[in-house]
Amino acid sequence: MPTLELLKEQAMLLKEADRELLAMILLHSLSNDAEDDEDEFELAKRRDAEMDANPDLCMTWDELAATVGRR
Repeated sequence: MPTLELLKEQAMLLKEADRELLAMILLHSLSNDAEDDEDEFELAKRRDAEMDANPDLCMTWDELAATVGRR
């Protein structure tokens, strides 16, 4: 079984949009409402496809952090 550190290292090799999708999937895996999880997963897949089709829609982590006031 892979360790958390190995999974983190591998995840960091993904492109940014894929890491965002992975983060969303992992966060929603903590939810107890399966119907909401499926809806959110479908939304995440649609948004991932939108970002792949138009990378200008994406923002960097620094831009996101500034937007939510963490910087």
